[in-house]
Amino acid sequence: MREICTLQRDLVKAVVPAFAHEGFEEKWRALTQKRREELVLEGLYVTSCAGPDMEDRRRWCPEMTVKALAGNNDKDLIQLLKLLLPKDQIKDDLTGPIHLPNAQFEKMMEIDPNDHGLRRLVDMHRLQRTYFITMTLWSTFNAFVRNLSRYHRFCTDVAYRMVSENKFAPITKEDKDVWRAAEQVLGKSEVKEIRRTQEKAQVTICWNCKRDEESLGKQGRELKACGKCKAIGRITRYCSRDCQVADWKYGFPVPHKNICGKKGYDDDEGTPQPDQVTPTSSSGSEDADDAEIDTGIPAPEPSFKRSPALLHQISFHTEPDSFVDYVFVKPYPHDDHGVSLGLDDDKMKFLIMRRRAMKTGDKAAVATMYEMLLPYAEKLAFGATKLKAQLKSEYGVDVDMVKNPELSPVTAEEKQVGLTLMMKGLMMRDNYSGPKIHK
Repeated sequence: MREICTLQRDLVKAVVPAFAHEGFEEKWRALTQKRREELVLEGLYVTSCAGPDMEDRRRWCPEMTVKALAGNNDKDLIQLLKLLLPKDQIKDDLTGPIHLPNAQFEKMMEIDPNDHGLRRLVDMHRLQRTYFITMTLWSTFNAFVRNLSRYHRFCTDVAYRMVSENKFAPITKEDKDVWRAAEQVLGKSEVKEIRRTQEKAQVTICWNCKRDEESLGKQGRELKACGKCKAIGRITRYCSRDCQVADWKYGFPVPHKNICGKKGYDDDEGTPQPDQVTPTSSSGSEDADDAEIDTGIPAPEPSFKRSPALLHQISFHTEPDSFVDYVFVKPYPHDDHGVSLGLDDDKMKFLIMRRRAMKTGDKAAVATMYEMLLPYAEKLAFGATKLKAQLKSEYGVDVDMVKNPELSPVTAEEKQVGLTLMMKGLMMRDNYSGPKIHK
């Protein structure tokens, strides 16, 4: 489950800027049907080769066909990627994987809800389905952008870590229940074949360089386990001191120094296993308010769907120590420009307008943001045309069509939140010692 969350998190981080400012959807649609099919076929091939049982997992994914993914329908590549985009903001940690719905799969998985063993089996198939779909979307996206060197390294890390962790996972009562239920449905011979396939996939490797125990043994070398991790039941092996140091500093998905000897990082107990399109969010109004004060980003109203461009804009504001009020996004290789409004420019008013726009897409608020940002856009040679286009891609609002915007009165809550965010931002800006921020 953790590997799926990591895959989905990193996929979202890659596709959001591609959707927002690199014209990914338009460029994909502009390809010929034949070329799209070639890229999808490459994505399916790479995914199916990622592990001995990956092709077998495809049986749970009826929408994973070349024709469907390369087409123009509600199950094509673009639409499936959009289903993975978060509703509020990009997060570093997912509470559970996002399962994409499919009526055919759900029909196949109809069982007695009181049968615990079969329920566990269905949950396992759902995770296998989600893993295959996520890997296929990743593979096809990377085939399109030709970011192969980074992608192959990423997939190697994921595949090796998955089989390495499975090697040492303790067999629980729930695991036995799954196998018993599987025998009832598939038969003992089929289950034995599945288990043989899994055993072939399990290897002991160096956590950093991925060389396996057998090849190292031929060189007279052996793997040694991290003592602190071994003490808590996690097996992390290295073939050399150099590999141990490298993983300590730069390990994937996190440096080993962050998890060494600590429980909870790869413990799935208590982690929800949602059956819905999106994970269940924890929510109380107080938690939401705290999150807004911490990041400056309000939760969206249910009727407002944030665009990839807005999610990308929000990602700038949720970075550690971020205090800019808005970022002008420029195409690669040009640098983006962040601006922090001064008190004389009514910084608090801008933050209140930004909050309204992020919550509901309020047209009058977006038009007001445009008027307040325009002097900065002109000063930075970004220009009015690009600013209008960026705001439209973020909020879906054409400011030229908003004539004489009428703003509703500012509420006491808005004043309080705006004041808090303004003071926090000014304090962080005063302590900032990095590159120049325009203000």
